[in-house]
Amino acid sequence: MVTAQQSPTRQRNRKGVIAMDRHQAHPVPRIRPASLAIALLSSSILCCSLPASAQIVAGATAPVAQPRPLEVVKASFARVLAVEPAERRAEIRRVTPHLFDFQEMSRRMLGEHWQAANPKEQDEFVHLFTQMLDRVYLVNVGNMPLSSVTFEGEQVSGRFARVTSRMPSRRGDTAIEYRLMNRDGRWTVYDIVVDGVGLVSSYHSQFNSILRTSSFADLLDRLRVREASIKAEQGP
Repeated sequence: MVTAQQSPTRQRNRKGVIAMDRHQAHPVPRIRPASLAIALLSSSILCCSLPASAQIVAGATAPVAQPRPLEVVKASFARVLAVEPAERRAEIRRVTPHLFDFQEMSRRMLGEHWQAANPKEQDEFVHLFTQMLDRVYLVNVGNMPLSSVTFEGEQVSGRFARVTSRMPSRRGDTAIEYRLMNRDGRWTVYDIVVDGVGLVSSYHSQFNSILRTSSFADLLDRLRVREASIKAEQGP
């Protein structure tokens, strides 16, 4: 659902490029917003509905079998396709926090800098980063060709799994890989890789570049400024 590639020049934020602010000296890897929006969207609807086949009926206290990683992602498509395009953003915002492990994503993106931050700073970073993804990538999901995505399968190794899929585009098929972690018996997405470029690794390089010369507080300031700027352009 997304095509990711390096961008040698800065683009306008409204085009979907992630930049901490419009004047920073650190270029950001460009990920095609339309495709990544689909990737985030398709894997964000899961937790509110499980396929009937995943339920085990065995009396009043029947346990419910947790869906496998592939089922987690595929179930999201079924729910999104059942919603009117105009309602999709609102639906995604309701369920995304329950599927994506934004704290794990943040921890991986910041690396050693995550441990150096205090709990309050960590919480604010997770909040700001989540808002940034929502505003940059999910703004145009209403027109995404979700029905054209083809799932290829899953690979599970202990607590980790990968679900692979493809989506046709004018430039050829886009390969989209969802990386999931099993936490407390539930699979959650902690990274999306588009044509070999991962969301986590892209931001890891950017944030490390900033934090080499700036403090964690400075990084939060940049994120706050960027969030305020985008909010002013797009509205709440």
